[in-house]
Amino acid sequence: GLLLLEYQRSARKEAPKEQLLIQEKMELQATLNELAFQAERQDTQIRELTSILAEVGKRLAFICLF
Repeated sequence: GLLLLEYQRSARKEAPKEQLLIQEKMELQATLNELAFQAERQDTQIRELTSILAEVGKRLAFICLF
């Protein structure tokens, strides 16, 4: 009986801690997802800017020929 009561007390005490850990893990996962999305968006923007710069370079080279 005493062992069971101690187990139940311990379990009640640990439940809020475990819930907090679960919440923290979920928040970290959400942050990671947002960072991954931002990284993808920035990668796309970098590729677009690289393409624009290449086009500008071609136009400058063409203008310099004259």
